[in-house]
Order: sequence, then C-alpha cells, then structure tokens
Amino acid sequence: MIPPSRNGRILAIGGTVDSLGTGLFLAASTLYFVQVVGLPMVAVGAALGIGSVCGLLSPVPMGRLADRIGADRVFIGLLVIRAFGYAGYALVDGYPAYLGLTCLLAAADAASGPLFQAVIGDVVPAEERSATMTSIRAIRNIGLSAGFLLAGGVQALHWTPAFQILFAVNGVSFIATGLAIRRVRATATARKADADVVGDSAADVPAPYRDKRFIGLVVANAFAMLHDSVMFVLLPLWVVKVLDLPPSLSSVLLAVNTVQTALFQGYLGRAVQGLDRSVRTTRLACGLLVLTCALFAAAAVAGGTPAVIGAVVGVMVLTLAENLLVAASWELSYVVSPEPKRAQYLAFFSLGFGAQRAVGPLLMTAVVLPAGGLGWALLGSLFLLAAGGTTAATRLARAA
Repeated sequence: MIPPSRNGRILAIGGTVDSLGTGLFLAASTLYFVQVVGLPMVAVGAALGIGSVCGLLSPVPMGRLADRIGADRVFIGLLVIRAFGYAGYALVDGYPAYLGLTCLLAAADAASGPLFQAVIGDVVPAEERSATMTSIRAIRNIGLSAGFLLAGGVQALHWTPAFQILFAVNGVSFIATGLAIRRVRATATARKADADVVGDSAADVPAPYRDKRFIGLVVANAFAMLHDSVMFVLLPLWVVKVLDLPPSLSSVLLAVNTVQTALFQGYLGRAVQGLDRSVRTTRLACGLLVLTCALFAAAAVAGGTPAVIGAVVGVMVLTLAENLLVAASWELSYVVSPEPKRAQYLAFFSLGFGAQRAVGPLLMTAVVLPAGGLGWALLGSLFLLAAGGTTAATRLARAA
C-alpha cells in the first residue's frame, strides 16, 4: 500500500490528510445544509447537479493552462481555491451562496484529478507511475473511511459550531497536499526541462478534441467506467427492489468494496506498466464486469440465500474489475498523451468519467433496473464495447 518512491510517499501523506477532510465533509455536509441551514432537499440536489455540469467544463481549460505554466503550479492554485472554498461553507447561510460555492468547487475538484496525475507522472519514475497512483488511491480510501467515522461523531453532537469546525478542518486539509507538492516540485521542474529538450513541440501536437483516436479511447473509457454507477446507484436499489432484502445489505456490500480496494488496489497497480499491459488489463477488467452482470442476473433469479451469496460474490468480482480498470486507465491515458500537451489530454480523458457520472445514474434507474435480465445483458454489452473500443483506439495510435 505504500508508494515505492520517496516523492510518492510524500504525496501519499498529503493525500491522506486531504481525504480525511473530504470524508468529514461528504458524510456531514448534506445533513448540515438541509437540517441546520434549512435549505430544501430538492434545491441542494439541484445545486449538486449544476455543479456536476461545471465539473464537465473545467478540466480542459485548466489542462491547457497547466501545459503552459506547469501542472504543479495550476494544481497548487486549485488547492488554494478548494481550501478557502470548503472552509467558506461554514459561512453559508442562504441558497445563492451555497449554489455559487458548490459550482466553483465542483469545477476545481474536477480539474484537480488529471492535474494530480500529471504531477505524479513528473515526479516519479515511469516504472513506478501506476503503482504510485494506485497506492495513493488505496491510502485515500482509508482516509475517507476515517473521515466518515469522525463525521458520525460530529453529527451526534447536534451542535452547529461542530459542523463549522468540520468545514474549516476540511479546508485546511488541502494545504497538506499543497505542501507535499511544494516538496516534490523541484523534481517536476527538472523532468519537465529534460522533456522540453528532447520532446516534440506543442505546435506539432493536435488538441485532444481533434484527435479521433484519443476521442475513441475516451468514449471506450466512459463505457467501462459505468461500473461506478452500478456500485453506487444501481446496487442499493437492486438489493431492495429486486432481491427484496433489507437496505442494510447494500451497506455491507459497499463495505466489501471499500475494504477490498484498500487491501488490493496498491498491489494490483504495480502489475500495470506500459501500453500493452494496460490494454490487456482493460480487456480483463471488462471481461470481469461482464461476469459481474451475469452473477447479478443469476442472483435475482435464484432468490433467498443464494441471492445474497451471488450479490456478495458479484461485488467482489466488480471490485476486482474496478481496481484493475482504474490502474489500467491511469497508465493508458498517461502513456498515449503526448508530452507537450499531456495535461490537456489527461484532462480531456477525465471527461469520460464525468460523462458517465452524468448519464450513468439515469441509465441504471430508467433502463437497467426495470429491464431485469435484459438490462444486465445490455450493460454487459457496453462493457464488451469498452474492451473492443480500447483495443481499436490503441491499435490506431500505434499505426500513426
């Protein structure tokens, strides 16, 4: 679980503190704004939806700026915005302020992910890039879980200043990542200078939205990332409405997902290096996702105890596929992104996940869940398309 390089370990420490604060915020914020501030639930949901749209629009322009002045500089700037923004939630007392702050932070959050990936690629050796990303993800899961537990204590107090202190702590947590970036940025500057000497000029590289092969890769990744909506949107509803089991089972299944990710994500990430291996891993992960669909469909038919067993096994297979796919997509997106515009390409690649988050929940609730076995078959075919699309896009990239 520990990143292999010194720079990776420094970033992991900052990311752990960051994720602890994020866990605090995620677990307590909605309750605070609905029950304490008094905002309507529908209005809070609408603000989060509008924020998601802002998140779709922000990564590419931030990536373009990062290619000009450095990913580390832009990322630190976004961390400052997020630090003051999340701490500023403590001062929100009405809907306009809540809506504006939510949109600003959703845009900053969405742009930060691919820039963090670019920074890691700059400061760790190529052979440790995927291992470092997946190790940090595993450690962040632990930080999130700790934040969830601490937030439960804050909620139990029913004391408004406790929530406001929580928001301030979350804001400060972003400073930890910023300090970590400052510690390793000298390495990033040196690597960037070396790349500028031997690499292609930015003028020779098309923008990512004009690179048809890369667009194909982004679309394929969006299909593959539907596993996220399966886990967090479809599964809880499926447990209650199809299996007719208590909602508590969905919490157990989510815990299985979190624990398995924390235990094995870092280990699996070390096995994914280079273009060929990341493509093979993507195909394997998509095959496991198809198997997951079959297991869930069979569990719905079986009912009773076999259904519970099938659901648990299905989540374990789904989690394995998720962990493999995350590692493969990080490595694949980095390897195929041309260095002079790498931040732009990574930002554009992240739009696939953003699109999935926008469309996936509706697909799960309006199509897959009502259609039963046919819905699982449709979902499985999308995962097969993801595997085929990734293979085809990378073959075209090699031929160019």
